[in-house]
Amino acid sequence: MARRVSKRKKGLKKRKKIKKIRKSQVQEKVFDFQPRKIKMKVVGIGGGGSSIVSGIAPKLKKIKFVVANTDLQALKKSAKGVTKFHFGKDFTRGLGTGMNPELAERAALAEIEKIKKIFRGQDLSILISCLGGGTGSGATPIFGQAAKDLKNYTLGIFTLPFLFEGEKRLAIALNALEKIRPNLNSIVIVPNERVFQLISQKTPIKEAFSAINKILAENLEGLIEMLYLAGLINIDFADVKTILSGKGRLSYLHTVLIQGGNKVEEEAKKILENPFYEYTMEGADRILFNISGGKDLKITEVEKISKRIADSNKKAKIIFGISENEKYKNKIKITLLAVGCREKPKISTPAKKKISKIKKITKITRLALASPRRSGSEAKRARLAEATAKRAKKSKKNKKKEIKSEESSTSKNLVFSPEIKEEKTEMKTRRNALELKQEAEQAEKEHLSREAAWDIPAFLRRRKK
Repeated sequence: MARRVSKRKKGLKKRKKIKKIRKSQVQEKVFDFQPRKIKMKVVGIGGGGSSIVSGIAPKLKKIKFVVANTDLQALKKSAKGVTKFHFGKDFTRGLGTGMNPELAERAALAEIEKIKKIFRGQDLSILISCLGGGTGSGATPIFGQAAKDLKNYTLGIFTLPFLFEGEKRLAIALNALEKIRPNLNSIVIVPNERVFQLISQKTPIKEAFSAINKILAENLEGLIEMLYLAGLINIDFADVKTILSGKGRLSYLHTVLIQGGNKVEEEAKKILENPFYEYTMEGADRILFNISGGKDLKITEVEKISKRIADSNKKAKIIFGISENEKYKNKIKITLLAVGCREKPKISTPAKKKISKIKKITKITRLALASPRRSGSEAKRARLAEATAKRAKKSKKNKKKEIKSEESSTSKNLVFSPEIKEEKTEMKTRRNALELKQEAEQAEKEHLSREAAWDIPAFLRRRKK
């Protein structure tokens, strides 16, 4: 009996040990669980887009970068570690498209299946292009459509040409933007012309373009860090889907590096003021931002920065993250993405306002004259009445001038009788042009008859000129 009891006790102990081991294994699995990382790809299309991507790629090695171009020579100059995608061999023979977006569009459509392979299996795709040329303007809508078909969440970052590049380039860029917009969830628009607010107008063109690329690279680097790198408060794919859901929504993307300490609240204003855009965060209904700093990052600093952003748009839905990075020691990096911004209305000059007002009045007058409520004959009569009134007004002015000149010349030679004065006052009260003319003719006849009847000496009579 004693042996059986001891065996039972040993069996119970073994079972308890097994249960403990299993519990510990389950706990380890729970604590070792890591949220799925966002599968992200950055694609630069055309010469400008490829150069921006080549500038970012060496800094962020964990992200997949692709440069796509019809120009084989330009592709060879791209940075190492970047996937090069050459398309349109049958259309351009390895050259550029020569500011012909239609040619680039045909070249991209011919290789649509290869383009889809770039976006297959991705969660978020970022498209970068400098609009106004041929390849970027023509091929980017096709790349956007491919990403959309594969149900990627998409963000586009696009630049518009300088004004000195000509109206043709700007027209190509705006036309391309209209085609791209329905294929992407969100877009960021950067006019190159705004760079003059950051650099001198005497700056060489090569340096100006490199300054634009640098600013775009900093913003994109901040966005990728925010979405990809682990943090104390993580931003996961569910947050990205919440922020980017929609179609062709205007977005505000900005990254700033500020000093920590007492002035952090004032420094945080910089994140809300980006002179590189023609629009602001106004109207945005979704905001995603990340605060990154060293181990010295204080909770009060996080609170002040978050409050400053939240107060700028109280109606917006806000998602934020916090991460630690030793390279930001004694500094704080803020990256902000606001979606659904209100586009800046075009302000017309006073002259344009005046012209538009005149046009509006003219249009209303025409509509009133040819109103559908009136019959054709009534409208015609109205037009005739208006034309007659104008002529009457003009003839009345001319008659007044004639009467004044006649009075001045006759007063030197003749003394008017009361009857003539009465006729003169009667003529002034006339309103109709036809009656005025008839009255004037009648007065002239009467005057001539009286003159014939009067015995006026020859030296007092008016001489004929």
